[in-house]
Amino acid sequence: MFNSLNSQVVFSIGNNVYKDENYLNLKKCSYDAECIYQIFMNQKALKADKSNSILLNDNLRDNMSKNSLIEQLKETVSSVGENDQFIFYYSGHGEVIDGEFAFVLYDSISTDTDTYMKYSELTGILENCDARQKIVIIDACFSGLILVNEKGGNITKETLKKAFDTSKGTIVIASSKGNQSSTEKSPGKNSLFTHFLCEGLNNRGIALYDYVLSVFNLYEFASYKMIEYCKSAGIDEQIAVIVATAEGVPVLATYKLFDDGSWYKDNYAKIVIYESKPPFIDWLDALVVFVQDNVWKITRDLVQELVYNAYKHGKANDCEITVFKDALLITDDGCAFDQISGCKKAFGGASMTIDMLRQVNGTGPKIEYSYNNGRNQYKIDFTINQAFDIKEQCTIKVPHFSPCLEEKMNIPQWECKYYFLEVSGPISFDKRWIEIALKKIPKNSILVVEGGRRLEGNYEKESRIEFRN
Repeated sequence: MFNSLNSQVVFSIGNNVYKDENYLNLKKCSYDAECIYQIFMNQKALKADKSNSILLNDNLRDNMSKNSLIEQLKETVSSVGENDQFIFYYSGHGEVIDGEFAFVLYDSISTDTDTYMKYSELTGILENCDARQKIVIIDACFSGLILVNEKGGNITKETLKKAFDTSKGTIVIASSKGNQSSTEKSPGKNSLFTHFLCEGLNNRGIALYDYVLSVFNLYEFASYKMIEYCKSAGIDEQIAVIVATAEGVPVLATYKLFDDGSWYKDNYAKIVIYESKPPFIDWLDALVVFVQDNVWKITRDLVQELVYNAYKHGKANDCEITVFKDALLITDDGCAFDQISGCKKAFGGASMTIDMLRQVNGTGPKIEYSYNNGRNQYKIDFTINQAFDIKEQCTIKVPHFSPCLEEKMNIPQWECKYYFLEVSGPISFDKRWIEIALKKIPKNSILVVEGGRRLEGNYEKESRIEFRN
């Protein structure tokens, strides 16, 4: 059964800079801790206790010494109630001392083991924590930087479990096995493991089970996405580890989409969409990208819109995508048509997506259209020296695709008042999902669309739809 909770107290640590020159400074750990902290503070479905939660990163280096950190940790733990969750997050270097995992802190010195915070010290503090659920997340980056000598070796599942067995009601998620590195290389600005943790915490549908995000769902989602990314990026495999002594299923959030569930209680169903990606999207997803996550998400949608329109409306027989270090070029041999300026007054998917890119705080790419040698050409220029991690430009031919979306939607057979549909893909596809759902649900039912505010203008006269963020 799921365990309920009153609130979540978060203690988030991220350290890039180390006094001891034996530990190279890191790039993403401070930001990792800030992202985890901010998600818990700002995601409505989470129940963070803002008054007692703590963020310690490079912006508060005076508080990052071992003595100061432990005092703050003890004070924070004392504020946690029995029905609360206590969440301890750490991103930075890790070490193994005398067979025990230890956190490398800002003032840790490799010649003085007392300057590390050993895991037994953390569990000793957690023993005084009244919370029935204690969640420890470790994104410890070794990457060959760990000091392997007579003091110890790499972290293993066994050494972690030995420590955790002393603290009942605890779940730990570690970013990698003991014989693996934990890399900072990722699709975004966070370390690899934390990048996908953040995606899961931010309500990525695949991480949820019937709108519920448990610790185990989050772990499985992050682990799967991390392995998938390592394969596509051609980097060493990284597999996360989870060890649990807690009873029940610790729930992090229930993403109901609504503040008050009384109006739909016992009279609703969830429409399930089976993932449907055009064949070339796996190729795009394999790219290592240096642009902002939100910009790349919208750009990826735009590429799908341009290709889809080229085949469906432009009657193209050939379409290509070329990747440069700083730009993308999409070309097709369909009839001449400028999707950038030609649909400005319409609610077309391509024009709406381009408008979204232009509204991203001035950081969106520059988009240009031209028609040369019988081909439409769309150049998406990111105006930075390197947007993609490639050695030379590469081109793929995009096969003709016309997705049969109706076959990929599962609508419950029982009749309900409310049907919930989550959309987050390219606009043309999302509009098609909505049209299929409206056709299939009972005529006296309401379709509640999550994530579809951008489409609201298309359905102003449709009384059977409610849009929610």
